[in-house]
Amino acid sequence: MNLTKEENDLFSQIDKELLNPPSFYIEPGLMQAYLSNDESVQITFGYIKRVLLEVTRKRGIPISENESLDLDDMLKKHINIPERFPDFDPLYCKDYDEIDRYIKEKSEGANSSQLEVLLNDFTGPGGIRDSFRIFMSTYILKFLENIDDLNDEISENSQESLQEDVFSVFKNESNIASNTENEQEDINNDGIFEAFESFKDITDLEDVSEDFWGFGTESTGSSENNHKEKFSDEEIIDCIRFINSYPTIMEYTNNWCRVSGELEQTFKAKKLDEFYSDKEFFEEFKKIMDHNPKKNRYHFHGTTSINDANSILKEGLGMVRDDLSSTSYPEFTMDDVILYNRGIDGAVGRDAVVIIDEPLNEITRGGIVRSIENEEEIHFSPSGLQGLDTKPEYIIDSKYIVGYIDKKNRKVVQNSRYYNYDKSKKEDDFIRPKELPYTNDRIAEGVANFNPKELEVRDSQLSK
Repeated sequence: MNLTKEENDLFSQIDKELLNPPSFYIEPGLMQAYLSNDESVQITFGYIKRVLLEVTRKRGIPISENESLDLDDMLKKHINIPERFPDFDPLYCKDYDEIDRYIKEKSEGANSSQLEVLLNDFTGPGGIRDSFRIFMSTYILKFLENIDDLNDEISENSQESLQEDVFSVFKNESNIASNTENEQEDINNDGIFEAFESFKDITDLEDVSEDFWGFGTESTGSSENNHKEKFSDEEIIDCIRFINSYPTIMEYTNNWCRVSGELEQTFKAKKLDEFYSDKEFFEEFKKIMDHNPKKNRYHFHGTTSINDANSILKEGLGMVRDDLSSTSYPEFTMDDVILYNRGIDGAVGRDAVVIIDEPLNEITRGGIVRSIENEEEIHFSPSGLQGLDTKPEYIIDSKYIVGYIDKKNRKVVQNSRYYNYDKSKKEDDFIRPKELPYTNDRIAEGVANFNPKELEVRDSQLSK
């Protein structure tokens, strides 16, 4: 089965010689299929459908090439409804307005914690929106596992030799237009390999294994003797129906993308308002964040608990690699700190974010990261970025730790071991006793404008 011009143009961006098996060329488009029904996905699914239909003709399987799934039945069977929302009808997924109405009803008057629960239930891993990914992954996995065998099945007993079929036919210059270097576009420019980055809207892929996508190590389905059962007639029919239904499934998914984006913005605005309305916290937060980025670069490290943040203040920050970017992010804004969390469960940075000061003049002297000496021992709780079963080999000394933001209790905790700690304790940071009746301006005037009646006012107020 020869490739169409569109298929050739797409697949040759991956390998212009087209010498690999079909599974090699369809994988990028299948990854992109989780995110959008763009041209690369349409071409990829179009190729797979042509292969499937060719197999049905060869096997004599009766099927209409336009058959589709019963999507109402699919929604009822495969959409995971959170236990907290038993009244949610999975058929709402077909209509943006229905989803929007339901979520607005459930989020009315909710605080940020309640909105976060709602957001996770509906749009987080294992939630309703994620149900579409899980459902699609079963088919995408089947395509990857079986496309090569199906292609071989088409080629068996055909008049054309295998070397003249599918991809290798395009080695014949008479069948395709020449592919010059100027005509080759990097596949990244088409966005096919951007799926992993884009999918961070749903979850943090740094903590997600390949199994999340359906491309895990068990995907070969081979036994000890590498034998795999033939792809059944029923499976072929089911896969054709899925491909025909895929555009509508993506419409349902896009409904959730739109609603979840709006819900996320509502949650963020509510959370920021709750933090910033605490005036004492807000002022302390501004103070600890204040620095000159031309002289000092601040880095931000999320911990999984308040205890871990306290340990870092005392002992320093342990690191698996000698690269600050492996465990922190530079120059967060105040909003970034409040909203930051990562990991599948969002635990990293949820309760505390540590602030690291990297004086730029230290970079010329080797930086602030050093190797851990043999006799040094520290408490170490690695995040997903550093691996979960590793030991620290490097450390940032406590003197470079400014402090941390305790988001759980809305507190700013400064590090007394920080090399520039005294700077944050300014002499003019005078806290006036609450019972003192005088204003700060009047106190500044002192006895120069002494008025005896003020003593009477003071005495009368203090006696109450």
